[in-house]
Amino acid sequence: MPMKYKVLPEHKLLFGVFFGALTAGQFVKGIEDISVNPDFRPDFDRLAIHHPTLDLSCISFDDIVGFRDTMIRAYYNGRPPAATDLPMYRIAVVSRVPMNQKMARLYGATLNTGMPSPIAIEIFQTLEDALSWLGRDGLVATFRKADWQAFMTPDPVA
Repeated sequence: MPMKYKVLPEHKLLFGVFFGALTAGQFVKGIEDISVNPDFRPDFDRLAIHHPTLDLSCISFDDIVGFRDTMIRAYYNGRPPAATDLPMYRIAVVSRVPMNQKMARLYGATLNTGMPSPIAIEIFQTLEDALSWLGRDGLVATFRKADWQAFMTPDPVA
């Protein structure tokens, strides 16, 4: 599958890596898998690494609306939480491919149309900048370790 994730409950963070040709069905399956992970909470911030091989060309606007609706069902039992003045969570995307950056912004804007509180999304060129924005600077050294570098490397094609 062209995505993999880890939940870091001690940091209240969902960390995902996306690579290759990602379909809407695969993304929906990821949402559903995350929703049943006992370590995940919907208010966790998100960190998404868009590997340069990521191809989102088969995802449409209707698919993105469907992602939002799937998240509302899977994470909130069909009803988003009450509105607050603070963001529900933040999404930091590390991406250098302009089209993928645009898709990430569209995803964030679409999420914000269906949620009672804002979801903050920012695009970054480096992992360090993304972690800084999320207030997780302490993870920079951790993510430089070999096991994390391996996690951030796309799986070889079978």
